[in-house]
Amino acid sequence: MVKTFCSMETGSITLFVLVAILFFLIVSFSIFMTSSNQYLSQTTEIDKIKEEYEQSVNHIDQIYNETLSENL
Repeated sequence: MVKTFCSMETGSITLFVLVAILFFLIVSFSIFMTSSNQYLSQTTEIDKIKEEYEQSVNHIDQIYNETLSENL
């Protein structure tokens, strides 16, 4: 089987290798894009959480300052 495959035109082996490399590159690229999209969505979610936390901290400081000024 190997001898008959190798004894055929050398172009068929080259074509097989090119198709295999192309398939590998497509699979690798899709894996990269999936992980990149997950990282981007996690980063966006973290930024939203940071903004909410900062707003709540600023609001707590405002409430503290108001109560402090009322007690004086």
